[in-house]
Amino acid sequence: MTMKKQNLQYMKWIGKMIVLLFIFNFQFSIFDCSAQRVSLDECLEKALESNFSIKIIRNEARMDKNNLNYSTFLPTLEGTVKQTQTRNDTKTENSAGEVNKMSDVKTDNYTAGVALNWRIFDGLEMFMKNRKSYWQWENLPCSKPWRT
Repeated sequence: MTMKKQNLQYMKWIGKMIVLLFIFNFQFSIFDCSAQRVSLDECLEKALESNFSIKIIRNEARMDKNNLNYSTFLPTLEGTVKQTQTRNDTKTENSAGEVNKMSDVKTDNYTAGVALNWRIFDGLEMFMKNRKSYWQWENLPCSKPWRT
């Protein structure tokens, strides 16, 4: 090999090394390798604070804590309405032998009803249901901080 070819190969090799060093230097400058140390508790706390669905659940738990269930103490009102319509063709014969024919006879029946129920005393069950609903919302894991 001649000296010119060796120098040319050497220059190509140096050029490749410079390009590789530039690429590696650029990559390491993008990714900062000097990250700070974070404990597991801090990492979990940050993840839970930034999780949007957990924020929604905590807000709903706070709202439900203020909205106690008093439905067991209140009366219930039920209403029903019904309409029935029938169409008939009738043929009747009386004792004299006369035939009476009626076609497309329409009959309408309307029914309505209202019922009011109020539980006066049921052996303290309604008080226990009220306390149970309050206790369930009070002891949700999302209504408190994630760690105790």
